[in-house]
Amino acid sequence: MAYAGRFSYTFVRDIFESGGIVGGIASVVLLVVILIAMMKIDWTRFIEPPASGDAVE
Repeated sequence: MAYAGRFSYTFVRDIFESGGIVGGIASVVLLVVILIAMMKIDWTRFIEPPASGDAVE
């Protein structure tokens, strides 16, 4: 498990460290995936509704 973590860390670092076309494309793809996930997730499920007696100011 530790070797897999070290390999993946090294692999990701090497891709983004060079700053070449591969790192740029990987960054854009990752950004698009994160943005789509942020829009698709119903975030109201993770926010607790205020109690009926609590005053919201």
